[in-house]
Amino acid sequence: SAFFACSSLGWVTITNSVTTGGYTSMSTNSGDVSIPGTLSSSGGVNISNNSGNVWINSINGGTGGVTINAYGASSIVGAISDNSAIEITTGGTTSVRANTIGSDMIGGSPANNPLDIAANAVSLTTVGGGSNIGFAGRPVVANTPNVTINASANFNVDTGPVDIANLTVTASPSGVGNGGLAEVSSNGVTYPFLSDGTNFTLGGFNAPAEQFAGGGLSFTTPSGNLTLDGIDFSASNGNFSARSNGTAATVTQTSTRAIDLGTGIFSLYANGAVTLEQVNAGGANISNATSSGCLSGSSYCGVQSFTANQTLTDTAWGGGTWSVTSRGDINTGALEIGGVNFNAYSASIVTGAIGTAAMPASNVTLTTSYPSGGNITTGA
Repeated sequence: SAFFACSSLGWVTITNSVTTGGYTSMSTNSGDVSIPGTLSSSGGVNISNNSGNVWINSINGGTGGVTINAYGASSIVGAISDNSAIEITTGGTTSVRANTIGSDMIGGSPANNPLDIAANAVSLTTVGGGSNIGFAGRPVVANTPNVTINASANFNVDTGPVDIANLTVTASPSGVGNGGLAEVSSNGVTYPFLSDGTNFTLGGFNAPAEQFAGGGLSFTTPSGNLTLDGIDFSASNGNFSARSNGTAATVTQTSTRAIDLGTGIFSLYANGAVTLEQVNAGGANISNATSSGCLSGSSYCGVQSFTANQTLTDTAWGGGTWSVTSRGDINTGALEIGGVNFNAYSASIVTGAIGTAAMPASNVTLTTSYPSGGNITTGA
């Protein structure tokens, strides 16, 4: 069976309990959706509110998904009571969209438990100015290994005792603000996304063997440069990907802060120059982020230039190919990696020695092309 509740002008409230063997849909054009009781639907739950808030005591979506969309400019989706109980439980995916996710105040006091979710996967999206996902010292709890965050401003999310496997974050430096709150914690380990209001620094990421195993961390920003400042996923062999869609955004690694992914894949997407130092990974993909990274009037695209000042390695011998596409020069030191596929459009390629006697590279392709290829120098 299914349950539908619709109000064009007023509130929708579940005071006691509603249990269905199918799907539940609730919507209102104005006023709040309030569930001080319990809502259990084995086939999932969909709540839509065009202008008000959504207050939750208990939603159980069974094996289906739970989707909550609050479209008001200042709409909140949060807990109705301040306790450690799980407000949303489902065997599927929970997706929440609002200006603010998590209750800041309950009963006139700061809420220590803004919102708690347990699901197979959780997606949290905020829109508009002054938004929040959780608060300082008071995170939204998402007990799941799979988290997606699309934040228009600040965010603080904790997976609790569940180890993160796949984390996807999209945020802007201006939205987060200079020194603004932007972090995800998992089973006692914190992954900070540091903004100065214009650019991001990603670093201090030290994942234990249980985190990102078989998955990885993916970060996207619409603007600003990226600084990579120490990433160690070697215990879990997790993948790492970072993208800045800024017109001329650069990616620069701090010279003394290594990146070690074990056999994980290292991916960077930027329209400006990429400069790396000590990186160890099982393969790499480095290219432009948007059409701003293309030569004028052509389909030849890539980063502005690529430089690796220190030896690039694959010590765990993941054996993957390191692929770099650049509009300008490619300059590297030694390449002790499984495979090489470098393409420099209208520019030159200079590398150090490729492979070692103990671990020779399995494939090497170096190309300079369009409109007039530059020189290739290797083995120096």
